[in-house]
Amino acid sequence: MTIETAVMQQSEAKRWATVAIVIGCGIGAALQVGKVPIAASMLQQSLGIDLAAVGTIAGIFAVLGLVGSVPAGVVIARGDQRPRLIAPEVASRTGPARAGLMQEATALARRRTPALLMVLFALYSLMFFALFSFLPILLTERLGVSSQGAGALSALAAAGNVVGNLAAGHLLARGVSRNLLIAVAAFAMGASALGIFLPVLGGWGAFWLCLLFSAIGGLIPATLLATAPAAARSAAMVPVMMGLLMTGSNFGQVTGPIAVGAVVSASGWGAACVMVVAAAILAGLAAWMLARCDHKRVSEATDPA
Repeated sequence: MTIETAVMQQSEAKRWATVAIVIGCGIGAALQVGKVPIAASMLQQSLGIDLAAVGTIAGIFAVLGLVGSVPAGVVIARGDQRPRLIAPEVASRTGPARAGLMQEATALARRRTPALLMVLFALYSLMFFALFSFLPILLTERLGVSSQGAGALSALAAAGNVVGNLAAGHLLARGVSRNLLIAVAAFAMGASALGIFLPVLGGWGAFWLCLLFSAIGGLIPATLLATAPAAARSAAMVPVMMGLLMTGSNFGQVTGPIAVGAVVSASGWGAACVMVVAAAILAGLAAWMLARCDHKRVSEATDPA
């Protein structure tokens, strides 16, 4: 074995170790999400509250992420010791460059592409949590299953999101347009919502649509996260760009359950369908605007002038 081969194998092993650590951290963080939906029926029975209150309880957990994501990104970007898992080859920011980081972060948030990515993540999270914050209750009503059964079915539907995220990585690596992936996923989520919230397919038909909603919807977050480094335009600003995306994600997690809980309490499940379909249409529009930004950027880059 040559020295070069040994170095390459060591580097490959280090990369896979990094991947394993990042996935483990993601799993640990995800364990904090989804507790309220499982307990929603018990909360209703024990406290005598309606879906509007349940939605507020579900949404309130994301407030910390909503207000803290960008500041956390700025802190990471300013740190002398970077998160070696993400950006080891980039030198730390020091001196005057560090002092202007907040101005750079503000300028980043004002640019069209980062803003559209943040809006898309907000719309995706709104659609996803509009359904999954109340899915155990919906399944209990439609299928007549126990709370434990509804929880297990909800977990199975949520697992479909993993498939969508992995598929997005594979498709992006093969050159599929990110804007096409986002638009197709948004359309599928909106169309699925019609059959989920409206009593047209029966309980099991609605559940299979939940699987589809979750799996195809998973194309969106992976695509947005993969786009973030390029949108940041510099390695130093990637943590801030990720903070912007998480701000959008948590905004959807806050507003989705609260809004859906309120409209369902007032007008029934059909009102939730209207909200999700409207969000899907807006996401498709945002994807189209993102494609226009890409086209404009390519045109400017190839302009001989």
